[in-house]
Amino acid sequence: MDTRDRPAVMASVKGIEALEAIEAIRQLKARYCLCVDGQRWDELRELFTPEAATDTGGQGRSRGRDSFVDKVSTLLTGAVTLHVAGMPFITLQSSTAAHGIWTMEDRLWFPDAAAPDGWRHWQGSGRYHEDYVRVQGRWLIRTMRLERVEPGPRHG
Repeated sequence: MDTRDRPAVMASVKGIEALEAIEAIRQLKARYCLCVDGQRWDELRELFTPEAATDTGGQGRSRGRDSFVDKVSTLLTGAVTLHVAGMPFITLQSSTAAHGIWTMEDRLWFPDAAAPDGWRHWQGSGRYHEDYVRVQGRWLIRTMRLERVEPGPRHG
């Protein structure tokens, strides 16, 4: 990751204003994880711009927050999920635009009558690449792309 441009980009947003913006974006991502795991679909919808573009890999690409939330809610309603996002690298591009990269891990349990314990388990990891915009004082997700990191073959 090339960080040479970061000081120049940050020059337009300084001090407390920069810290407040970064913290607001961190809180936005925390709300995203809590809304998905709590299946609070209406709240999740409000974290995105109306025209948000998303690509979560397995669920494919979506244009518009309604399309994204419809896909996610259809897939996850009835499941038990745990999403963790951390180690953010947030670059403020201006007082109203930012980019973030997050390391993530998720665990999902889907009801499955054929499984010995009644659940089918899936675990994944990767990185979120996101663009944010500040609209009427609130940071929102404008684009979100999930880059899955899958382990290679195990030896031994």
